[in-house]
Formats: sequence, structure tokens, C-alpha cells
Amino acid sequence: EEGVRISADPSTWVCADSGLRENLWLNLSDGYIGSGRAQAYGVGGTGAALRHYEQLAAQGKHYPLVVKLGTISAKGADVYSYAPDENDSVVDPHLAEHLAKLGINAMALEKTEKTVTELQIALNQSFEFDQITEAGRDLVPLSAPGLVGIANLGNSCYLNASLQLLFAMPEARARFYEPARSWFDSARDDASSDLQVQLAKLAVGLLSSRYVQPEPAAAATTADCVQPRMLKAAL
Repeated sequence: EEGVRISADPSTWVCADSGLRENLWLNLSDGYIGSGRAQAYGVGGTGAALRHYEQLAAQGKHYPLVVKLGTISAKGADVYSYAPDENDSVVDPHLAEHLAKLGINAMALEKTEKTVTELQIALNQSFEFDQITEAGRDLVPLSAPGLVGIANLGNSCYLNASLQLLFAMPEARARFYEPARSWFDSARDDASSDLQVQLAKLAVGLLSSRYVQPEPAAAATTADCVQPRMLKAAL
């Protein structure tokens, strides 16, 4: 909106709804400052910026672009669009000009907060995937039919998770594990590329006691997990 200007002093920026001073998002159309949505990675917020957009949209005013104030610098900033057809981070090629109209000189500011993408990356990196813990306590390793792991064969973590979910289903057990011998006996000469046979082979590895260790190690080894290389190649 023409004529709207906000303070150029970052120390004066607060959420118009809650008074919060972090995770603040500036509406690039009308200058409203509201906090963002609370996030799983420890960033607080009341969602005031989004509610402001929704309230105006209900009145026929569509001001979807917001910028995270703490990320503004001469190099750019974190810009988000609340528009239903976007609802994601976007690039504003005229950001410096839009900020200047609201009284903010992007060239004079330094980045003090992480962008949404940076926060997500930091959250992912904080997980210690090589050690299973819960509430700060080490869990007791288990080894039993149905609790056998699948080795990472190189960028196969999503595949492994999907296969574990598949063989946790009674239907998969009934199709591939219980009649596994029939699948093996009826296999063609080149069983390595037979998807049905390879799935039955994996079912035996996961659901039988073949790879179950009497005393499972704290860290997975090749002895207590299966390595379905032929299955991966057949997929």
C-alpha cells in the first residue's frame, strides 16, 4: 500500500499480535509485521503473519508475499508466498526495491537469523543416525524375526524403509514369506532378475531367524542385517 513505512531500526521490530521479537515476517504489500508459524526446530511463533494474510484475503485483498526480517541483507532474504497456488519459499527479484518503499535499506542490514531452509538443514544434521537414542537414553538392541535390519547399499535408505514397512504387513508375509519355497522352486534360470523371487528371498531374510543374532551388537553389522543387492538391481 502506498505511503506505508516502518522503522528502519531492527530493534523496534515486534510482532503486532504477540510482541515477539524473533521469527518476524514483514508483509511486503502493507508493512504488517507478524510472527511466523512455530516450527519443529525450536523456533517460536504465533502464526500472526499468516492470519493477517488470511483475514485480508477474506476481504478480497490478496497480499501473499512476506519476508523474514532477520534474514535481510545485501545478498537477499527469505521470501515466502502464502498464495494457495504457491505456499512456499519464492524469489522476489525486486526485493530491495519493495523493502525501500517500506523504509528498509537492505544494503545496510546484516543477516541475524537462519532461513527456513537453513533451519531444516540444521535440524536434519542434528540427528545422529549412527546411534539410536530416545530421550537421551540408549535403547537396548533387539534381534528377532521381523526385527532384522537392511544394510544401506548406497542411497538406499528410503528404499529400505519402504521395504521394512511392506514386510510388516500381513499381506506381504502371506504372499512372499509363507510360500517362499514355492517361489524358489518355480524360479526361472536367471533368478537374480526375477523380482518375485528376490522379494521372497528378502522376506525370508527379514522374517525368519536366519539373520537373528543371540546377542545383537550395539551397532549394526553385516552379520545381523540383510543386503538385498539383487533385489535393488531388479527394481
